[in-house]
Amino acid sequence: MHKVLLIFFLLNILLIPAQSKDQGNVPYPQYLDSLKICLNQAISDSAFPGCAISVGYRGKLIFEQSFGTFTYKPQSPKIEVNSIFDLASVTKVVATTTTTMILYDQGRLQLDWKVIDIVPAFQGKDKEKVTIRHLLTHTSGLPGWIRFYLDLNGKERIIQEICDTELENEPGTTYVYSDLGMIMMQKILETIAQKPLDQLVLDYISIPLYMKRTIYNPDSSLINEIVPTEISEWHKKLVHGFVHDENTYVMGGISGHAGLFSTVQDLSVFCQMYLNRGLYDNKRILKIETIELFTTRQNLIEGSTRALGWDTRSEQNSMAGDFMSMRAFGHSGFTGTTIWIDPENEVFVVLLTNRVHPTRENRKISRVRPKVHNYVMKAVLDIEK
Repeated sequence: MHKVLLIFFLLNILLIPAQSKDQGNVPYPQYLDSLKICLNQAISDSAFPGCAISVGYRGKLIFEQSFGTFTYKPQSPKIEVNSIFDLASVTKVVATTTTTMILYDQGRLQLDWKVIDIVPAFQGKDKEKVTIRHLLTHTSGLPGWIRFYLDLNGKERIIQEICDTELENEPGTTYVYSDLGMIMMQKILETIAQKPLDQLVLDYISIPLYMKRTIYNPDSSLINEIVPTEISEWHKKLVHGFVHDENTYVMGGISGHAGLFSTVQDLSVFCQMYLNRGLYDNKRILKIETIELFTTRQNLIEGSTRALGWDTRSEQNSMAGDFMSMRAFGHSGFTGTTIWIDPENEVFVVLLTNRVHPTRENRKISRVRPKVHNYVMKAVLDIEK
């Protein structure tokens, strides 16, 4: 796989831009200056050592900039807009959900298929009721998270353990955000397509969208361009160049819930494809109706904001801020990453940070995310607030 990726890097040295950069089209550019102040202040307050951000509006890249450094150490390298970040749970939408959407478009997957019909080992009380739709909406009844990495090693061993895990709730009755459900989605995709997830992402997403730095298990030659994450007690060292999530680490770095690395430049292309209603560079990546289906709140559980794989904007206290439309959809990652896409206002925002450096106990980013999205929306909308 590393050889394939290296060839891919060499063959695709030019990234076709998602949009042209033209800040002159921003109605209220002063709010982008406020955004810069906000991010610099967040770094001063130690919310994260550094970040990179990109903003698209009406088909143009209106803001793309990096701030801060890899770590808090003196002489630490500066973060650049092509610096590579561990996406953590943003993997769930960029890799797993989007691949699911493509197989759905191909007629190779249906949302109400039973998991047990695809993965017969998925056994236990009420498990015969669990569908792909349940997994994608986090209503399967599976636990949210288990520390598999303490006792298990290897992808198939962990998947078997999930297959043997009893449900905590009857399927379709309770919302519990579940990494385990997205690992099962990985197994379903790999079973249907007969390829590993990292190869599916390469074939269906990274290569068609020219996302040359969106990969699992980045090659060691890229180490100086990868932003480090946590000083890990479990690893007993700095996590740098390999996945931060421990369960994904013992799965070989490739999982349906975490493990993907990327840049704001690559994710700008990805987000613009969604705003283009599935088209990019005259290629159809996703059908229009599939995007609408998967990014629409499912309302299976009262109060849940979940669409299919994607999350949607909550009415109050949303990390997407106060001004994105209720059609906005996105996702966040534990390491300090977010993408939000607002089709009604033709806006996307990609914010990548390493807020877990040096420790995951730092949660200051929760105050930064809504401010970032509010400044972006104030820059593009006539909001008297």
